[in-house]
Amino acid sequence: MEILNSSYFFPLNVGLICVLIHTKKFSSFFSLYQILINICIIAAAHILLGKDAKPWPKVGESITLWLLLCLPFAPAYPRFSWQLTFFMSTLCVSLITDLYFFLISRYVTLYLVPFVWVAAYFQIIPLNFYESIEGAVLSFLFLWSFKKLFFTFRKYDGLGQGDIDMLTYIGAFTGILGAWCTLLYACAVSLSYLPLQYIVSNSSSAQIPLGVFLCIGCWINLLFPHIYLALINYN
Repeated sequence: MEILNSSYFFPLNVGLICVLIHTKKFSSFFSLYQILINICIIAAAHILLGKDAKPWPKVGESITLWLLLCLPFAPAYPRFSWQLTFFMSTLCVSLITDLYFFLISRYVTLYLVPFVWVAAYFQIIPLNFYESIEGAVLSFLFLWSFKKLFFTFRKYDGLGQGDIDMLTYIGAFTGILGAWCTLLYACAVSLSYLPLQYIVSNSSSAQIPLGVFLCIGCWINLLFPHIYLALINYN
């Protein structure tokens, strides 16, 4: 894991940002704006982790930086720019804390759900009030039921409560279809993590930070909403 924490991440990020600045989607001001948001995410993650926070881990910050930098490519971004930025920023806080310590704080997931419902009621986000409630409740019940069934048959927890809270938050913001697509993409992406984990750490442990992949899955759903349409219309 030492190479993943090396200083190579910094020049790599700077180089790629310089490339993005010259594209039509980005400007130097916008890139600086997203980088500042990423710094706030790092600070929030370290506050939630407290004394267990690492001084400056590179992997999680690099992932969150690129999730934010690519967010303007989302079709809904022109109409809901600050809403999507805030939403993904809170998910990125959970990504960092879950990646390093398998910890997802309710302050950036479940406790924000009522505020999302209020935003939906006043049509500040793409969902209406009832769609937001439906997405949150059904997402919670689905993963909660899975957790209980898993514990009944295997006698140990196969899913953390933080993952349930995170999908509930995603369901409140994106609806039940968005939560379902997020979970589908998260499971698909996480399959590539297990062999990488074995190669890097030489461990066969199946424990994975699902919150990281839920965040990435939600990002995929926001950037490529046509994927599920192609799947359901496939003959």
